[in-house]
Amino acid sequence: MIGTGYCWQHLLMFYHLRIGPSTITKGDKSIGYGLFAAGPPGSVVFRKGEVVVYYGGEQCSDKTMNDRYGEFTAPYGLEVGKKGSEVGYDGACDRGVGNLVNHKPDLKANTRFSVTTVDGEKIPCLRASKSIRANQELFVDYGREYRMNGRLHGKHDTRSIHKGHPFWYYT
Repeated sequence: MIGTGYCWQHLLMFYHLRIGPSTITKGDKSIGYGLFAAGPPGSVVFRKGEVVVYYGGEQCSDKTMNDRYGEFTAPYGLEVGKKGSEVGYDGACDRGVGNLVNHKPDLKANTRFSVTTVDGEKIPCLRASKSIRANQELFVDYGREYRMNGRLHGKHDTRSIHKGHPFWYYT
């Protein structure tokens, strides 16, 4: 993973997270990797409202995003914040471990995109939208924050070309 900055032991020790095969499957195979809460079995690792992980990415304007991607989806692009005052981030070149969080519709997601301030700098993050227990995979509804263009905007989680066709969620 580009830019995580942590080996698996430090990810576990400092952030209570681990990377593993996603529980989302296509046929009998996992769609790839996901991010999981790590802690003693049955324990609550993250409480509602807590920052779970920083998303990672370069802060950039909407114009920069449009210059880079045009009509195409920015696979790791976010626009986070209140309508009209969104802050854009592109995680494509400066990825953090938060980029591994997969999509589930809002009611099944256990995190949400947010912005937190660290030393006066706005940083994209994922916050727990409900209590998350050990060994649960983290999911976020890509929602309106996910910078997806085109006629299918908001209909599915567009995946980058190298990962194959988009995976549709009906459950």
